Formats: sequence, C-alpha cells, structure tokens
Amino acid sequence: MDLRSNKKSNRIMRFVLPLFIIMIFVFSCKDSVTTNTVSENNNNLVQDSIIGETDIQASFAFNKENKIEQLQLIVELDERSGNFEKVENIESILLNFGLLEDTIINQVLSTKDSAVHFKENKLIINLKFQFPILDSLDIIELTTVALCKKADSNENTIVQSEAYYYKNTAKKLEIENTYLHYAAFQNKDVVFKVLSLEKGFVKELLVTARVNQNIDKIEKIDLVINDVELEFYDSILASFQKQVRKSNKCELLSFIKRSKKYVELKVNIRGIKIREVERLKVAFNEVGKSNDKEIVDESKIRKVYYFDNGEIEAIIYQKDSLLDDGNICSELHLDYHRNGQLKEWGCQGSYHGSGAMVGTWFKYDTTGLLLEKTYYHLAEFKDAYMEVTEFYPNGKTKAIKRYKNAGQYEIDQDSIGEWQFFE
Repeated sequence: MDLRSNKKSNRIMRFVLPLFIIMIFVFSCKDSVTTNTVSENNNNLVQDSIIGETDIQASFAFNKENKIEQLQLIVELDERSGNFEKVENIESILLNFGLLEDTIINQVLSTKDSAVHFKENKLIINLKFQFPILDSLDIIELTTVALCKKADSNENTIVQSEAYYYKNTAKKLEIENTYLHYAAFQNKDVVFKVLSLEKGFVKELLVTARVNQNIDKIEKIDLVINDVELEFYDSILASFQKQVRKSNKCELLSFIKRSKKYVELKVNIRGIKIREVERLKVAFNEVGKSNDKEIVDESKIRKVYYFDNGEIEAIIYQKDSLLDDGNICSELHLDYHRNGQLKEWGCQGSYHGSGAMVGTWFKYDTTGLLLEKTYYHLAEFKDAYMEVTEFYPNGKTKAIKRYKNAGQYEIDQDSIGEWQFFE
C-alpha cells in the first residue's frame, strides 16, 4: 500500500498507472496481501451510501480511537468496464481513497486477493487496516483493469475502465462535466462548464462532447448556444490549413481530442452577450442541408435517404472501427425526424457472417431528448440478449429491461431476467 500526503495544489494523481506497471501486475500473481478479509455481513459496518445515489456504496467500521479500521466498497459494474467484459476477465482493481487535503491511499488489488469478490455484476471489496490512520474520507475512485481477447484475433489486450466515483468525488477533484466524469454523460452526449464571466455575461465556455466517429477526421464544428448558431472549421491534425475560428462575434480558442471518444472545445462567447447558457447543441462534420444536398465528407457515406419534402431521413456511413465491446462497427446508421432532429443512431456489424446491430443504439424524441438506449450483446443463442434503458424527461433512469436478442436470431422479443424500475 502506497501512502502519501497530497495537497490540492498538487492534486491527486490522475489514477491511471503507467501501462508497464499494469502489465507487470496483470501478468504476475502476487501472493502478498496488505489487507485482511472482512465478512460481508459484519455487524460493525455502518452503511454510508447506496447504489443509485453514488457509483460506490461504502460502509465503515471504526476502532476505539475513531479511526476507520474496516471499509467495504460495493460497485455495480456497468459499460464503463466494457460491455463485453466478464468478471473473470478482470485482473486487478486500482483504488484511491482518503482525504483530499490530507492523506490519499493508492492501492492495487488483485482479483485473486481474498478481499475482492464478485456477486453477479457487483464488485465487493472488504478491507481491514492493520494500522488505521483515517478518521474520515471524502474521495474514493475505483478503476477496473481487464485482460480480454481482441474480437478479430487471439491476441490479448488490456482494457482499463472509466472511473467509478464515491458521492461528490468528481466535484472535489474538479472534473465535473469533463471527459473524466462518466456520470455527466449517462443521459446525454454533450456537457459544458462556464469558465469565466465578464460583467455578468458568460465569457469562456468549455464544451465536452462524446462522439461516435473518427475524431481525427473532424474538420467542421457546428455549435448552437441559446439558438445562436456558430460555425467553425478546425482539426486536431497539425496539417489542417483551413481553420476558421471566428463566427458570429465568437472565437474557438481550442479543439482538443481527450480520448478516442471525447473532444473538448474552449470557446470565447462574450460577443453574443448571454448571462446563462440555457440550451447547447454541437455537431461535427454535420450533413449540409442546402438545396443541392451537399454532404460533408461524402466519401464516407454509403447511402442517403430523403423525406418527400427533401429533408434528410437517414444516412449510412462506412465505419469499420472497433467498438469498446470488441465488435466491429462496419456501418454507422443515423435516422432523423422530419424536423431535422436526430431520431436514432447506432452501429451495424456482423456475428458469424450475419448482419446484426452492435454496441449501443440511442433513440431520441423530436426535441432531441434521449428516450432510451439499447445495448446489443452478441453471443451464441442462449447467451445473446439486448438491454434497454429507458429515461424520464428529466434524464433520470426510468427502467432497465432485458430481452432475448430478437434482431440477431429473428425470434420473438421475449423478456428475460429481472427488470428494474426507478421512481
């Protein structure tokens, strides 16, 4: 266990160990254990949080000196750890917890450790400290590391999950509404932070978007803020020479690729003089809507369908990219409502030579509100399923339902498993 003092100015390390350290850990079996197992039903444990209100449910037990001597963490694993990932694929846990302004404990746990076990999709960690030093904690961050086979070969690849957070850890680490904050993107693909104000008006804005396309190919950015349309041309590639960074008295200050799924825009919008950002939309390489049906990046488009009024109804892009669950997205399908709002999008791929929906599909209403997302788990007949997550208008989860994967095997869409409903 690596114990270190950590001040806010130095900030907690970004919780991602160098790859070579992970490799050493994954491919070596460590017999030494720095913690002892605690019974899951230990009556001394006091539950501090519950799943749903936080990613990590925590329970504590204190010694006579009011120091934490036992800590139990329960995490309900989700797509952050990879939809294809079985619990036996998880090799290690990266765990960071403590007091941000005082002491942070960084620990790597093997899933072979007696302190770690799984109950279906729940990860349960029971720790007992031989020398308790913490009387409270305000941050917990947990990341899983798995060893999985690539979909197109027998080679192994290391998959590190996005982070799971305890309570307001993300806020304390000042990563709310950034690409590091998974919960911010649970029901939407775009989030923003106001970085600065000038005389009561928003000056600088940080916009983070989750994209389902090759970020390296993005050249056009359409940003709509409170119905004010901004159009920029930029790329993450240094060779791009057609930058247009000013639009409607606003300026694109930076365009950064944060990961293979997230891009970040920093924009100066003081020219439009708004006191509050009420509505914001962003699109990349968006299909043009001119009379001649000019289409950006036309070489990537296989088919375009139109409504009788000339507006675009659907577009099929060529993709051939690897999804997080190990499947290949050969085509990206986008369907639109008649009013131009995106209706549904997702990937088409194949399983054993047959066409199939792959990955996660998203469905929206005519105002752009997310209605549901459906994850398609491709497998042999008895193991194939589709999981549908429905949402309330306020963005909170309404229900999670599982069905047999009717699309893959052309069968009735029968329900399976236990459905979950939320108020």
